[in-house]
Order: sequence, then C-alpha cells, then structure tokens
Amino acid sequence: MLERREVAKIDISGMHVAYENWAQQAESALALRVNLPKVGKVDRLFFAGMGGSAMPGEIVSDWLGLTSEIPITVRKDHHLPKFVRRGSLILAISHSGDTEETLSIVAEAIRTKVDLAAISSGGLLEKVCERKGVPHTKVGKVLVPRVSLPYLLYPCIKILRESGAIDVPWSEVSNSVRIIEQLSKKLSVDTPLAENPAKKLAARIYQGTPVIHSSPLNRSAALRFSASLNENAKMHSIFNNLPELVHNELEGWANGADTKEIPVLLRYKDEPPEIRSRFEALSEALSALGLEIQEIWGTGSDSLSVIMSTIYALDYTSLYTAILRRVDPTPTTGIDSFKKRLKTKLDYLIQFTDILSG
Repeated sequence: MLERREVAKIDISGMHVAYENWAQQAESALALRVNLPKVGKVDRLFFAGMGGSAMPGEIVSDWLGLTSEIPITVRKDHHLPKFVRRGSLILAISHSGDTEETLSIVAEAIRTKVDLAAISSGGLLEKVCERKGVPHTKVGKVLVPRVSLPYLLYPCIKILRESGAIDVPWSEVSNSVRIIEQLSKKLSVDTPLAENPAKKLAARIYQGTPVIHSSPLNRSAALRFSASLNENAKMHSIFNNLPELVHNELEGWANGADTKEIPVLLRYKDEPPEIRSRFEALSEALSALGLEIQEIWGTGSDSLSVIMSTIYALDYTSLYTAILRRVDPTPTTGIDSFKKRLKTKLDYLIQFTDILSG
C-alpha cells in the first residue's frame, strides 16, 4: 500500500519527488543571495501573499510573533490597510510572480512609497521590481507553488535578518533545515506504511473529514495542512486553534459525533501548561464521544523546527491521502476554472501597465 509504483502511477507529475527534494530546496534557499530593502527603524511588518506563497508570513508570525517588538501581519487581499505608513516594511511573495492580489498590493505600496521587497520565481512581479528599483529576490521554480515552501521561506527569513528589520534567532533556522533532512527518509515513498507516520495518518483520514486542532505555536501548520488537503487530496477539512476552539467549536460536538469527522491534534513536547491542559481535556471529551483521535507531534528543540517538521509530515500526508483517493495531486482544475470566470482578473495587469509606463 502506497508503494512507489502506486504513487508514481497516480502522481503523474511527480509531486512526491518535489517533497523528497525539500532538504535540498532548503539548503539552496539558505545559500541564495537576497536583495535587501534599505530600511531604517521598522515599526510594522507586513507579508503580502496568497495560498502557498503566504505561508512564509504565517510561519514567521507564529514563530516570532510573541518575541517580536513590532506587529507582524499577513495580508491576503488586494489592498493595503489605510494605517500602513512610513516605517512599515512589506514583503510581497508570489512564487509565480503573477498573483493578482499580491501584485495589486505591490502597486499600492509603490504609489504610497512604503518600504517594499519582493520574492518570486519571475513573472510580472520581477519585471516591475526591476523597472521601479524594488529589491527583488528570484527563487527557484518548482512543479507548483504549494511545494515551493523552502524556496520562499528561507530567503524571506534572510531578508528580515540581513536588513535588520527584525531579530531572527539564526540557530533555529539551521536547526529547522536539519529537521527536514532527518525526516526526509522517514516520510519518503520508499518507507513502508508501518514505519511511515504520514502514510499512517493518510490511511486514517482519506475517507473522512479531518478536523484539525492546533495551538498558537503551530497554527500555521494547521492552516497549511487544511489547504494542502484541499489542493492535493481534493477534499474538505476543518481547522481551528486552542484556546479559541474551546469557546465555540467544541459545542459542535455537543449532540454527538459525526463518524466521518476525524480529530487531528497537532502537538509538541514543550507546550505551555495552559495549552497542554486544554489538549488533554479536549482529548478526553472527544474520546468520550467514541472518536479516534490522531495526534501528530512536531519534532525539534525550538519553535521553527517544530513548525517545519509538522508541516513537512502533513504535506506528505496530503500527498498520500490524494493517492488513496485515487486523484492526481498536482492539477487544480476547480481553481483554474474559477479564475477563468473572474471578469476582473486583468485589473492588476492594467494597474501594472500604468506603473511600467510611469
């Protein structure tokens, strides 16, 4: 079950190979020369991105949000909020370089003269940055944006560190790359189901609806897992975070359990006591309903390592779930069809034509 021959037969574009190469992606990304914004004192940090390209911002927000002296905001929209001003730094991230919402924010940032830097594998974003003198870092291009996370995350972290925008504990960055390297064999297609935690979880959830619960540390991993199940496995999922979920979502179980719903709890060994106690009480409540709880434990000795180890294992899980559902994980026909329906999809090209001609 889930052997390489079976995986390759369904995953015809080779997404499993892209995941096998994440350690190399991470090392290459760390070695990349980044182009830095010339900033003074940064009083607010914004990430602009959509989908997989927004994940670096989500991860940095979880990782550094409690220790940072400045607010960190992830903006998934066409527009900047009005309170953005001088002293704000915007990191615009689009793997393709052609994401409408991100390009729209970049256009507004250029017009308002806010500090800006960008990351993409090329596209219109690269061209505009070259024309307007915006620092742009070009990263490697892979199969689809959602498997490009190391290429996007580590240059982003280097930009923050080398520009002095925010304090970055570099040892955690190095540790997180080592964690990916250590996990790559354990999660690989060649590792049998009995020894592969990603395959085990996929076998449990592929016929149900995963209900993903996390804590503030790995909220980004829960968000990522839900999105990866949507895009790779073509299935719905639900996610929420402690402590918020015990103030609302928990009541959804009050009248009994839907047997198709499968709780997936994202844990880590150094949880603070207030989170640990809530996870334990939640587990008791769900077990009393007869639900089989799946616990995923992040590995690593620091926050970023826990986040990245959890994401890596769950991305593999979404791939194996797709195989068990007999669907090719790479195409996103629903998203592609929706984009074709958008009458406004060329608005950002008009904005950028104006910028390029200015």
